[in-house]
Amino acid sequence: KVNLPKWLHTFIAEDWPEQAVAIYKASHERAPTTIRINQQQISIENYLEALKNQGIAFSLQAHHPQAINFERVGDITQLPGYNEGWFSVQDGAAQFAALLLDAQPGDIVLDACAAPGGKTSHIIEVADSSVTVVALDNIESRLLRLKENLQRLKLNADVRLGDALDTTQWYTDSDSGFDKILLDAPCSATGIIRRHPDIAMHRQPKDIRVLRQLQWRLLKTMWQLLKPGGTLIYSTCSILKTENEHLINDFLKQNEAAKLMPFSIGNSAQVKPGIWQILPGQDNMDGFFYAKLQKQG
Repeated sequence: KVNLPKWLHTFIAEDWPEQAVAIYKASHERAPTTIRINQQQISIENYLEALKNQGIAFSLQAHHPQAINFERVGDITQLPGYNEGWFSVQDGAAQFAALLLDAQPGDIVLDACAAPGGKTSHIIEVADSSVTVVALDNIESRLLRLKENLQRLKLNADVRLGDALDTTQWYTDSDSGFDKILLDAPCSATGIIRRHPDIAMHRQPKDIRVLRQLQWRLLKTMWQLLKPGGTLIYSTCSILKTENEHLINDFLKQNEAAKLMPFSIGNSAQVKPGIWQILPGQDNMDGFFYAKLQKQG
């Protein structure tokens, strides 16, 4: 059982007055285990057949071609094809990142806060083999996990250790900017409390201010590395507008070259074209935020 602190109750009620009660309720509910099929290794049809043959109960995730939900699953490594790289564990909401990024043949892509690699691997799985993916993270142990995941999934990326804010650590002379950037920014994680109840206990109001400043600096830094005409996806697993919609609106005001790109994907009731907030429990998914920005020029 999760008890949301009073300050977080207030934040949610202010941001989402009509949906607040549903958000509180969803934050108490048990989250499903969701996997994403690695379509480079097996088709969804063949994987569903493997589950049926083993008598494993499942349901399909709404609006997702490669996602499967399990209400009760023990050791995930015992599901069919774990060692063969047939699937990754990833909530349905997080699975929209690679689809929104939409890497095209020949693109050079940066996943800026990449570990443990769920979104990195998905970008590669759905992309043409001519796409180059740079996976960046500043924590070595998390990068090791990313490399292990890529190896299991039989995928390749240009994995780099470095602080996204300090490009001198990892951006090389041979780099010439990126066509697509995914910035899955560090956040309050208020959209995934049902999955990690300790977030409600340990998060403090001052954390939100610190995170907002970090997100702003990351977005400004990544924007400099985006080629003219390129696309940047800004995402968080937060439901607080100061980290999401308000931050993007402030960024748009300060950057004339930044334009929101409308999209049609899933059941996307967009706040405005190009900005999408998924609330906890919506289609049985985690809370998640997406903004799709294009650099004009």
